[in-house]
Amino acid sequence: MLAALSAQADPHVKKIVGRVVSIDGNVLVVKTKHDETVTIQLGEATKYVKWITQKPWQQNTAADASFLRVGRLVEVETTPGERTMKARVVRIATD
Repeated sequence: MLAALSAQADPHVKKIVGRVVSIDGNVLVVKTKHDETVTIQLGEATKYVKWITQKPWQQNTAADASFLRVGRLVEVETTPGERTMKARVVRIATD
């Protein structure tokens, strides 16, 4: 809960929601519903969470980078980087 509140309180945090277009090393490319393509930097500090979108709501939310696949729906909390945005949290829908 505290992490969610701190993300909302930080004006530099941006949420990107869309489908994974590509994953190349530590670079994630996401296409939003507005046909915008966004490049996001992944790193050691990036946290991965399974995004529960259907019942049962009590499912385990543990995830890692291996859950990322082309076509999967993701929500990424980002902070601005020098050239690209940096991912803080990646929520990955698996259903």
